[in-house]
Amino acid sequence: MIKTSTVILVLIFTLNARATVYFTAYDEASETIALVYSSSGGNFWQTKVKNKGLVGEQSYGLCKNATPKALLEQGLSSVLLTDALVQQCDRVNHHSYRLSAITIDGSMSSHIAKSGCHNGNIHCGNVEDTHFTITGGGLEEGVLQGAYDYYNALDSKMQFHCKLFKTLEHIYRLGGEKKDFLGASITMDNKQWKKMIDWKYRR
Repeated sequence: MIKTSTVILVLIFTLNARATVYFTAYDEASETIALVYSSSGGNFWQTKVKNKGLVGEQSYGLCKNATPKALLEQGLSSVLLTDALVQQCDRVNHHSYRLSAITIDGSMSSHIAKSGCHNGNIHCGNVEDTHFTITGGGLEEGVLQGAYDYYNALDSKMQFHCKLFKTLEHIYRLGGEKKDFLGASITMDNKQWKKMIDWKYRR
């Protein structure tokens, strides 16, 4: 069932937020997790711990006292990780963020703080299911659902990294508040790999 309230990575928007999108995915056949990010701001805020999980943090990030790396290293489930980060930010009344996380077992969780989507951040939200979640803001209407539908319509036999790239390309075709996304990254991890695959491009 599709839910529209959570995802695995961390997202944050401010009143001047630019178009930003994250998606996380899990390839059950290869047991590989992925975090994909793109923003018209061109910057990257992410926490990655080998064999533990991935968290994405857009723009100004989480509150200063948040400890996503330490929580990932503890091996918490994605739900417990998200809950802990939310509690850390609640303690200092920091509510202008969005959080997405995926752990090495492929589980995903997310949280949109009460000010994570504001009046100026049009088409802000997320679409989520068991193996693919996408969240973003400052986007044109239909981008999130369109990317979700596109990913799930791709050939199941297609290589995982190809599905990630093709979905990212599709997001660009769908557009955003600022059409020229300036930064993109794809991070993948698998317990069998010595190192994560971590590709970045900044224009």
